[in-house]
Amino acid sequence: MSAVLYSNNASTSLAAAVTNSATSLTVVSGTGALFPSITNSDYFYVTIENASGSREIVKATARAADSLTITRAQDGTAALSWNAGDRVDLRITKAMLDDLKSGPFKAYSEIQYAAGTIGSTWSPAIANGNIQYAILTSATNCTVTVPTLSTGQSLTLTIKQPASGTAATVIFSGQTFANMATSIAASTTLGKLTTWTIYNTGSEYQIFCVVGA
Repeated sequence: MSAVLYSNNASTSLAAAVTNSATSLTVVSGTGALFPSITNSDYFYVTIENASGSREIVKATARAADSLTITRAQDGTAALSWNAGDRVDLRITKAMLDDLKSGPFKAYSEIQYAAGTIGSTWSPAIANGNIQYAILTSATNCTVTVPTLSTGQSLTLTIKQPASGTAATVIFSGQTFANMATSIAASTTLGKLTTWTIYNTGSEYQIFCVVGA
C-alpha cells in the first residue's frame, strides 16, 4: 500500500533550471535531507514557486540525496519551466489531504463477530471481522491459530472463561510475536474476559493483552 509522506519545515530552492517536461529536479546541495526518505511506492507532494507567484505541485516518487524523481502537474496545476533559485517546499496540499482521507483511515472498519463456544482449537478467519469474541469450554485448553494479516491490519480477540466448571488456558500459534511468547496467560477466573490485539507492522507481528480480573 502506498503512503503519502511529509516532514516539517522542508523548504529549499532549485539548484538548476527545470524544463516543463523534466521528470526530475535537483535542490540546493545538502537540503534534500529536509524531505522524507521514500521507500517502495510511497511519495510526497512538492510545491515549486517563483518570485512572480507562479506555482506547480509535483509528486515526488523517489529521492536520492538532493535529486527528486517527480510526476508533473499535480492537483490541478500545469507543468511549467523553472529557474535555479525558485522555491521548492513540502506544503499541505489538497492532493495530500485527499490521499490521507481516501487511504487506510477511510478504509478502516470494525466488524464484530461472535464465534460462540470454542473447543480445543479455534482458527478465527479475518474475513469474519477484525473484532471477534468466543467462550472457552470448561477444562478444555484452546490453541488459537492466528491468521495472516495484511500490513497495518489488526485483529482483536476477546475470549471468555466458562461461567462454571474449570478454567482453560489459551495458546497462540500460526504467527510469531516479536514482543511476547506464543503462550500468553488468559484470566483464570471463571466468567472473566481476556482481550488480545494482534497487529502486523509489515516487518513483524505484535500482540498486546488485557487480562480481566
